[in-house]
Amino acid sequence: MKRSLALVSAILALLSCSKVTLDLPGEGPDSPTVFNLELRHPAGTSTKAVKKAWSERDIVYVFFEGDQANYLKMTRTDSGWDYEQKPGKVQLGSGRRLTAIYLPFNTDEPVYDRGWKFPQCFAYYLAAEAIPYTIEADPRTDARVVNVSATLRTPDAIVRFLIPDEAPVSGKYFLMEPGVTPTSCGAIVPGGTVGRIDLRQGDPMPAMAVPGEGYYFYGILDAAKRGTPQDYDFSLVETDPVTGFAVTTSTQSFLGKTLYTEEEGFLWDVGVRFKTAFEAPIRFVDLGLPSRLKWATGNVKDGGITAPNEIGTYFSWMRASYDRDGTGGTDTAADLLGNDWRMPSREEFQELLDLCRWTWTTVGDLSGCQVTGPNGLSIFLPAAGQILDGMHGNAHESLYWSSTPGEQGTAYHLHVSSDEIITHLTYGTDGLLVRPVYLR
Repeated sequence: MKRSLALVSAILALLSCSKVTLDLPGEGPDSPTVFNLELRHPAGTSTKAVKKAWSERDIVYVFFEGDQANYLKMTRTDSGWDYEQKPGKVQLGSGRRLTAIYLPFNTDEPVYDRGWKFPQCFAYYLAAEAIPYTIEADPRTDARVVNVSATLRTPDAIVRFLIPDEAPVSGKYFLMEPGVTPTSCGAIVPGGTVGRIDLRQGDPMPAMAVPGEGYYFYGILDAAKRGTPQDYDFSLVETDPVTGFAVTTSTQSFLGKTLYTEEEGFLWDVGVRFKTAFEAPIRFVDLGLPSRLKWATGNVKDGGITAPNEIGTYFSWMRASYDRDGTGGTDTAADLLGNDWRMPSREEFQELLDLCRWTWTTVGDLSGCQVTGPNGLSIFLPAAGQILDGMHGNAHESLYWSSTPGEQGTAYHLHVSSDEIITHLTYGTDGLLVRPVYLR
């Protein structure tokens, strides 16, 4: 469905009265019910990006108090509104309330489970919550008229960011800013209010890819940053849309930017519309760990960092290349990549072990572990064994050097296989892989 998201904003224009025939349980075909729906955009806004009218194929879901089995699906057509009662006829009653919601990026139907639930979609939504409706008789037609008048509203302090792109790819980008919390409509709870799902503040906002326009990101702005000029530091994480592994991170800062004021509400046009170019992408990712350590998305190789599904170069401990007779003495990552990089310590590997989700998987013909951080971003540690006495060892396990020395020429390393994940000691003359961390 083609949309112009320059117009599909969190602010809806007036929806004029619309009448559809709706049979009530227990009534015959000669005694119809007319449903009058009037929805308005939030008052007091001054943004230019106002949705002037409903677009064809827009969908509004309407849920009725006391009915846990059925709902009304309103679909905009070129001649007005069409409706479906799903999966059966909705149950109406005097003195009850309804909730209407517009989810611009939702493509799935709701399911009832202690509330009407939608799939998580971290984008804006508009809702009129727990609105009373009336039922009146029309003496001219013997119909009962259900009247509803409501204002759709966005969550408080939601902001939007855009990266223009004519051909965006779903699942490719995530955007992070320490003062923004990704949010999603999770359910319409029995009381008629929206049960919101908020991630942690600063967690990655997944992109909504809109053909012909670009990548849109949404989140709730921290209260401390509302209403006054603030500094913002954005991190754009590129992931592989197929595997989900992080590939690169690029950054951009804004100084003295005002994104939201209580008086004006949701300011689309004075939010952030990024230029297509961020700072040069770097192969690291913040996994959302307490240390905020930034892990490389690939292994060290001679001359740089590999792609996520490449093996890299084998090194003896603290050497710039594998030499089974060497003893070394410099940090391999810093030596080859510069002072912005270093090898991780045993304790930093342990943080990965304790706080991340580890999944043994296969990418192409290469096995390894997908390591998913608390914020949902992940890296891939390919299994490529080690070099021991000049010979390649088991290629169905991953061995990665730490910077932590042991005794008598040994050092700690991370050992990962389909059976165990642990830190071990091994001789520094062995050839292992290096997964560096980024220091900025």
